[in-house]
Order: sequence, then structure tokens, then C-alpha cells
Amino acid sequence: MVVHHHQVKDYDKLHPTLKERYNRAFTAEGIMEEIGGGTKLIRLLFKIGPLFRCFFPERGRNIPFQIVNKPFTTSKGEEGMHWFRTFYFPDKERHFDADMIIDQKSHQVLDYFGKPRLLVSELHFTVTEKGFLHIQSGKQKFLLFGREWPLPSWLYGESDVTEGYDERAGEYTIDVQVKNRLFGTLFTYKGRFTERVSSHE
Repeated sequence: MVVHHHQVKDYDKLHPTLKERYNRAFTAEGIMEEIGGGTKLIRLLFKIGPLFRCFFPERGRNIPFQIVNKPFTTSKGEEGMHWFRTFYFPDKERHFDADMIIDQKSHQVLDYFGKPRLLVSELHFTVTEKGFLHIQSGKQKFLLFGREWPLPSWLYGESDVTEGYDERAGEYTIDVQVKNRLFGTLFTYKGRFTERVSSHE
């Protein structure tokens, strides 16, 4: 996830299994218990999402998915992590791809959504009482014609993400809520996943 000690408040309290996961290659498979959110208008707009491999209009329960993380280094020498998410709906596959990069100037983690990149958001990290990682989005920009266009806050897709680990089940957990001040909930998903051993090879 391109997360270091100085980027996460209370990093030492982070669950050891989560600490070990981030900043390395990681492949896992699991089930999204629920994928939901979005009015009919929002879901209509999300129909363009698949063109950029981010967001999609489909919703459902118990959807199989895979997540693949691959570290990389930018041409500027910045650390990054590719995020490839694939959701296996009954009649089609959908993707949600992103690149997280530590900005060389601000040292903040930036999340670039889509292939090609469509949106960039600052990310802010804290640790919950249970030792889970809590991620909230900050300032956002729209990417078009090779430029970054700052978005007004009322257009933000405000993300609230909790990544955890269930010791009893031996599974990672994810809970994502994306909201907008005007349009309410845009997108949600909640699920569990288990690392594939082959990712260590």
C-alpha cells in the first residue's frame, strides 16, 4: 500500500499481519459480501467507469473477487503500488484499478484511479482501536488532457475505508464507503479475502 511509519498515525498499534502485508507484492481472493450504493443517476454515470477500469454500475451480494498488489517505482524515483481489483459478477467481470504513490514533494500518499488515470486523491491514514487501518480521502483532482484540475469539495467522492484482519477466520477484511455531499452514498463494498501462497514466490 506504500505505507510507511511516518505516514500513519499510531503505526505501532497496527495489527502485525497488516503491517506485514503492506509494501510488498500481495495476491488474494475472497468474497464481497455486498457491493452497493448509488442512485439510478449515479449508476448511470458509472457506466463509463469500465472504460477507465474504475467504478462500475453493477451491484450484488456474495461476489467473488481477486486483489493483486504490485510494488513499482516511478520515473521520478517515487515508491508506488499497483492495485488491481477484479469482481466476478454472474455475467461479467468488472475492474477497479489504482496506483498509490508517495509524492516526492509533499511525501503524501496519492491514489490515482483508473487506467488511464481519471482521478487523484490524497489519502490520510490512522489506526483504529482494534489495530485496523483506517483510510480517508482528502483533496481530489480530475485528470484530463495531461493536466490535473482541482475539484471543488462538493464534488469529492469522500472515501472512508477500513482494512482489518480476522484472526479467528484467518481472513483480511475490507469495508469501503464512498459518499458525496450532494448525492449521498455513491459506492460501497464489504468483504473478506485470503492471501494466495503463490504471491510469495
